[in-house]
This record gives sequence, C-alpha cells and structure tokens, in this order.
Amino acid sequence: MKKQRVRVKPTGKQRRAAKAAEAVEQKGLSRRNLLLKLRNYSLAAAVLGGGAYIAVAKVQDAMAEVDLSRIGDGIPTVVQIHDPQCS
Repeated sequence: MKKQRVRVKPTGKQRRAAKAAEAVEQKGLSRRNLLLKLRNYSLAAAVLGGGAYIAVAKVQDAMAEVDLSRIGDGIPTVVQIHDPQCS
C-alpha cells in the first residue's frame, strides 16, 4: 500500500501571507518588477534632467552673446558690426 501524504492546514499567518502574495502577483508588483520600474524611471529622470541642463546652458549662452551692455564695462567703446548678408 502506498504511503499517503498528510495534508497540514496552513496557519492563519501563512494564509494571510499567501493571500497578500496572490494580490501582489495579480497587480504585477513583484519585487523584480518594482526594481525594474525604479531603474527605468531613474534613467529617464537622468536623461531628461541632462537634456534640460544642456538646453538651459544654451539659452544662457545665447543671452550672454546678445547682451551688448557688457562691451566696454561702462567705458565708451567703438564697435564695428559686420553683416555678411549685406552687400
């Protein structure tokens, strides 16, 4: 005769843990998925932050180039302007 397994009923704590694990699995929030999302969002934030930093730097450079009040630092100065499109 084959030996039969005795089925042990889980305790209340084990049942609650199993239900919580099922709920997490249904939502797709496993630890691995959470870490992957965290990595992806961190990389996206770094890329967007770097792009914004570069854009701000370019705008500041353009504004500094157009600012003619910096020429001469308050001393009267003669400026010769050349327009390559004017014949």
